Amino acid sequence: MAIDTKWIQRVRPYFRGAYDSTLTLAAKVPALDMALSVQSKRCGFFGDLATALNGIRFAERVRIDCAVNWDKRSLYFDSEAGPNVWDYCFAQSNFNSNQSRGPIRFSLPYYPTASGFIPYSGSSERESLSHAISKFCKPHRFIEERVENYMEAQFAPRTLGVHYRGTDASAGFEGRRSVGFPEVEHTISKWLKQNRDGNVFLATDSHEAVERLSSRFPGAIHWQDCLRSHNENSLHGHYDRGNDSSGLKKAIDVYTDAVLLSQCSLVYADGSRVIWFAAAKNLNLEVRNFESDVS
Repeated sequence: MAIDTKWIQRVRPYFRGAYDSTLTLAAKVPALDMALSVQSKRCGFFGDLATALNGIRFAERVRIDCAVNWDKRSLYFDSEAGPNVWDYCFAQSNFNSNQSRGPIRFSLPYYPTASGFIPYSGSSERESLSHAISKFCKPHRFIEERVENYMEAQFAPRTLGVHYRGTDASAGFEGRRSVGFPEVEHTISKWLKQNRDGNVFLATDSHEAVERLSSRFPGAIHWQDCLRSHNENSLHGHYDRGNDSSGLKKAIDVYTDAVLLSQCSLVYADGSRVIWFAAAKNLNLEVRNFESDVS
């Protein structure tokens, strides 16, 4: 017999509200020294990052300690790289409230939602995210060097960022729109004609996209040496069985792709958490949708 789970979706916000309210009250008890362990939601890297920042922000607001712990639940977990996926990219995973606490210390798991980030006073949500990323998402120095070296070697005076999603979008996962190659090619062609000294940085999960676009625009398309999908399966496995490969490399690849997109002169994409991060990291970044050739 099929079980109707719609009621779970209806009541879940009430449980979340009750849980958050209980934690908020507990944080005010002088005898307690409580900390939160912010867990992975088992989604794409930046989906997890968005929820983690919401969890850190909650702990910050109620003034309790927290730590991000992306363990085996994470799609990027790599037993050879370490027990916490957050640590693969970022230098700090523990965030202290600097509050004096009582003698009764304990830690509770916290599963944040993907709801909008609660802004800091006087700042927009995008500005607040930029501040939170700068404060809580400090990359390892080797990642910073990878980005710096790539930009020095591959970026032009003007570099167009293109984010092409070739697996989850093509499959229509969560209603995502699949952009056709003609739209991408038209957008790139038009931009290159207007920017003769420019080139294109391509961030994509699709090997086919690299092959097709580099052939269509020889010498103008640049990309990182990343893991990519060579079939219809997603690279990261957030809606299917994915592709078996290093979780450590997949995490670092997608993170550095997003940072590089944030440093482009302009980005064309059709929306994703990768672009959400890039636009928050660089408040001056302009993001546009791909253009169609209507001629």
